[in-house]
Amino acid sequence: APRVRILNGTSTQGLDKQTGQFLVGQGILVTEFGATKAIDRTSITLYSPKLYALRFFINMFGITRSPQILIKPGPMEMVDIEIRLGRDWINKAPPANAR
Repeated sequence: APRVRILNGTSTQGLDKQTGQFLVGQGILVTEFGATKAIDRTSITLYSPKLYALRFFINMFGITRSPQILIKPGPMEMVDIEIRLGRDWINKAPPANAR
């Protein structure tokens, strides 16, 4: 399973942890949470070759534009995938405690 970092780029407090709880319920290993600068569109950064996981997240987060996907091989990174939540995710996010 990929190790995932979720960063909140919205003004909705706790959206990173809420999304993380949902992903954990889906069997995803979420290891880090945090904040990032405000962004409009959710983006995914792939640090290791977890292509099936990348496809899962592209579909789940409704990524439709290639600039929202960054591939940056990072053997020193502590995670395989980083998800930066944007304002586009606020109304799509599953409710707290949803599985």
